[in-house]
Amino acid sequence: MVLLTQADYARQRGVSKVAVHKAIKSGRISLIDGKIDPEVADIQWERNTDKVKQAAANSGRMRDAENNQIATLLAQSSPVVEDYMHWKTRRERAEAIRSEQDQEREAGNLIYRDQAERGAKTVARLLRDQLLSVPSRLAAELSAITETTIIEQKIRDEIRTVLSGMDKLIQQYAEGVDDEA
Repeated sequence: MVLLTQADYARQRGVSKVAVHKAIKSGRISLIDGKIDPEVADIQWERNTDKVKQAAANSGRMRDAENNQIATLLAQSSPVVEDYMHWKTRRERAEAIRSEQDQEREAGNLIYRDQAERGAKTVARLLRDQLLSVPSRLAAELSAITETTIIEQKIRDEIRTVLSGMDKLIQQYAEGVDDEA
């Protein structure tokens, strides 16, 4: 039977000295004359350690190791590391922009481009059709009028009516786009 110090057992087990000390203090592993029997301690460690906490601790150690590797690479300042950091920064910036756009869209401050284009084309087509129909609607009425100021006023009134109707249609379409989102 070979007995080890806490530091030697921690090194053999691949954990910190603090972890071994905590295991002893909490009674998860036992000492023999102030030393540790590694075979007995391994069995006690496995039996008395919460697997969820152990997985979380291992995950934290792995993350720390990865961060240490990144810090070491950054200290070396090689072109590969600089390129990696450049693309990582770009990716994070793009994710931040995408998140802000999603928030704006949810708040109703942004719409998709295809929706805006479709709406603009619809409104333009309706306006064109309404304006092109003005002469045929007014032709019979205006043919009997000889005074130009009255003709101008009738045309202006009809155009105003078309534009007012278009304003209502635009408002209805905008509300419909909000409903689609």
